[in-house]
Amino acid sequence: MSSHGFGWDVDEDDLEAKNAVPLFPQAQKIPKDVLSAAAAVNFQENGSVQSFKNIYGATLSIRETKSVDGNVLHELTELGDPDAMSEEDKKKWPRGQVQSFVQFILGEQDYKHLFGTVKKVGGYMPLHNALFKQNHFFVGIVLEKMGADENLKDILESNLRHTTAENDTCLHLAITRNSIHTELLIDLCERLHREKPEQTAAQDTEAPNPSVFGQVDNHGNTSLHYAISLQETDEYKLTLHEEHEKAREPAASRPGVQHEPATPPHSPITEPLRRTPTASTGTEGINAQIAVMAPPIDKRQVALVERLMKADWTPLKSATRSPTGSGGRNPNTEDRLTPFQAREYAIRLRVKQQGKALFTGGGAFSQLQGAEEKRNVNKLVGEMLAREFEKLRGNDPILSVIRNFCLDKFPRSRSTTMHCLYPSGRERHIDFSLSGLRRQSIPMAYLEKLALHLQFESVLACVTLPRLRVELSAGGGDESPSGDGAKPRVSGLPTSIPGSKSQKKGKGLNDLVAIFDWLRQKQVQKIKKVVVIDDGEPCHSDEAIEDALRGLDVEVWDWKRLDVCSEVIYNCAPNVREVSLYWSGSQATLLGWYSDQGFADEKFKNLKKIILYYRKGLESQARLETYLQTFQNRIERVKQENTGLPKIRVEKQEDPEGKSFLSGFKSAGSDLMDNAWFSDMEAVLACVRRMEPPRKQLSIAIIDDGIDASLGIFDDKIAWGASFCSQLGLEDSVAPYFVSSGHHGTLMGALILRLCPGAKLYIAKLDERYSSNGGRHITAKSAAEAISWAIDAKVDIISMSWTIETVNSRDLQNLEAAVRRAQKKNILMFCAASDQGNSTTMQCYPGHWNLCLRIGAATGTGERCAWVHPRNFEHLLPGEKITYDLGDPSSPSEHSGSSVSTAIAAGLAGLIKYLHRIHEPRAESDAFYKKEDITRAFHYLGHPFPHPDKLRFLAGKDWRNGRHRKEIETGLKELFQSIKNHNPKL
Repeated sequence: MSSHGFGWDVDEDDLEAKNAVPLFPQAQKIPKDVLSAAAAVNFQENGSVQSFKNIYGATLSIRETKSVDGNVLHELTELGDPDAMSEEDKKKWPRGQVQSFVQFILGEQDYKHLFGTVKKVGGYMPLHNALFKQNHFFVGIVLEKMGADENLKDILESNLRHTTAENDTCLHLAITRNSIHTELLIDLCERLHREKPEQTAAQDTEAPNPSVFGQVDNHGNTSLHYAISLQETDEYKLTLHEEHEKAREPAASRPGVQHEPATPPHSPITEPLRRTPTASTGTEGINAQIAVMAPPIDKRQVALVERLMKADWTPLKSATRSPTGSGGRNPNTEDRLTPFQAREYAIRLRVKQQGKALFTGGGAFSQLQGAEEKRNVNKLVGEMLAREFEKLRGNDPILSVIRNFCLDKFPRSRSTTMHCLYPSGRERHIDFSLSGLRRQSIPMAYLEKLALHLQFESVLACVTLPRLRVELSAGGGDESPSGDGAKPRVSGLPTSIPGSKSQKKGKGLNDLVAIFDWLRQKQVQKIKKVVVIDDGEPCHSDEAIEDALRGLDVEVWDWKRLDVCSEVIYNCAPNVREVSLYWSGSQATLLGWYSDQGFADEKFKNLKKIILYYRKGLESQARLETYLQTFQNRIERVKQENTGLPKIRVEKQEDPEGKSFLSGFKSAGSDLMDNAWFSDMEAVLACVRRMEPPRKQLSIAIIDDGIDASLGIFDDKIAWGASFCSQLGLEDSVAPYFVSSGHHGTLMGALILRLCPGAKLYIAKLDERYSSNGGRHITAKSAAEAISWAIDAKVDIISMSWTIETVNSRDLQNLEAAVRRAQKKNILMFCAASDQGNSTTMQCYPGHWNLCLRIGAATGTGERCAWVHPRNFEHLLPGEKITYDLGDPSSPSEHSGSSVSTAIAAGLAGLIKYLHRIHEPRAESDAFYKKEDITRAFHYLGHPFPHPDKLRFLAGKDWRNGRHRKEIETGLKELFQSIKNHNPKL
């Protein structure tokens, strides 16, 4: 008789005679009993194993997709990791016994299905349960065995793809429960993703097919969302430090100051802060500086995020629900956030909570008295916290790896990068370009204006600069009045950049140092690609180039100056991976470049590519080719021999002289010349400009060829902008929206602001194509993208002073879908009627869909212009010989066409909405947001030619005068009641 370690006596002959028929069939129902029996089995001894199978084989063979209590493996994982078991369980289930039992189950064809049984409570398979219970030993055995055995591929796949009741995958659980086997699990998921992708194709053609990595749980989170999340222990510590004037100067050395024991410049404040009047605001400020310290970097978390993105990047686009759990929008968060956005939001929230603590409990400002004092201090604290947040955001290691990954992964898919990084309407600029400017010098005031509506990412994909002089003197020559008075000078930028070396004397230029220093002030920490035109005489000195780019970690170098020394490039960009060189023909320059101290030096550890541009000089073609081939051979061979690093690939291209990005620039100023309709309107607008603006801002999107943001009329008027136009010669960069490629968008913006001075503009730059006869054609693709951007920005009005005449295409279908979505979002849209008259044979879009108000051009007396088709418009507005000055008062230009009329219509509609918001500031729902609403208003003013006559009650009135104000309010009430009662025959 032998017990075989089961705890009861069984006759061996009887067992063999029964031939694996279980003696105790009731044991099939009790997983705990099976587990208890398995604890005593020696799985290295065949007889013991066979006896166990004879008794419990039938139980283990039962195939259950779901089980109320789970199976024997669930019971085993419930015991926890061997190191964390109770003393009693440790004796029963030492590590060796756990490993032997798990391998036994996996090795039996009739038992391995147990790993696919789902416990009804929680929906866990045994592997999921082990991950949840942090049973690391069990998880490691299972993953290593399944990953190595081809016969277990199916059961491995079912485990990896299975989701629990909370829709958690194994990967979700591994990350949230800090499994030590997460890396192995990612490897297996990646292998599955590669070998057996889902059948559903991804929408983005660049993307791999959806996978386990893209699975979202019940909270909308992918595994990447959990990998980037802040931990409870990640504390952002806020400290207050007293500010000291001339802190580094001993007090005794300053006139009129008695010597006192010095307080460290950054010692924490332990007494109530001194508050002093600030010169800029005239209000009380705080004599302190706020600093926020980020938690230590968790290198394992950074590595995990990088590994997940490398395995499958598509979760970067996946948006989770708002961290606040609220279903509606609010100013602080969006409904759904991508991983990057979710972490950014979490950091912002923690910093904000730290700031609130200053005003509650025993906080430094909890004893403030008076509402005004609290508001002033709160404002100043908010500004400090905003600056600290920008620093934290730029330096956060998780945000940095995601940001860099997106910029590297999608250099030609700007929309993908924007979707991954930013909520709609809050996009930051990931590149900066001044190409296309109409003059070769700019004042610093121009950059100040740009700063009002440009918010840069801390890492820029590309900076493109033409040959420029930067005027650092106080009077930039670009301060022009707009509206009814001159704009105040924008604060925040000095006349010359402090700390830069742009003031040094020398023959070389140093102007661009100021621009790069300005970018640094705007929190730009890194520039991946630099393209600078610097091929004239004089050009920038070596020192100026180093001052401009040092510390910006440039990766792709294209500073277009002849014979730039390799040492200069290294001093600016030690991690450079691609360099464009411009060679004058001097053999000495080539010798320096390919010498051991040049690009063959091991210090250029990341350099992989050199593009050598050469110009034909004094040497013969044969000698020139010999020089070039020697350079290529030496660079490719010496680098590999000397350092063992991969060789550098060399490309040679002839560089034609005279190539430049400059295309002209016009200075500030804009003025509408005499026009009867505008003259009548001007008396009305003079009153409007003096009114208090409504609570709700009016926003108008101008979708055109960009605007010239240097013009004074646009000061403080540009809320945001985006470009959907690729930059000529640079596929991975876009042309700036704040530089107009042909005046058209600039004129449209000026007209809109003249009629609706209280509007904020959202500028979208379209991609244009030019025909051989000089005709301008808008691409439907860029128009669809621009309209979608405007929708996300929640604008009130979209102005489209153009038409598209084309056959049906996928891009046109997308444009129609965007227009229809804008209509559903209650956005007013204006588009131009065709100016081809009766000769047009094609449909004109977007007007053909009858979702926008089609505007045709009229003469000064309101007659339809001859080039407008009599059945191709809904309203007429001035569009013939509109004379406007765009920067040169001595030569105003004359403009005609329905595109001009469209901008005037959009401005007039904006004025009506603006006045209504002043009249009804507390209205629950906005008026004049539907096409028929504004059509009724236009009809009331005059059909088909709206005229200012019925707005004349505003002429000569001053909102600031009490009697006038009552008359204005009465007039507005009568105006909007009349419009409401007007019943045009539409």
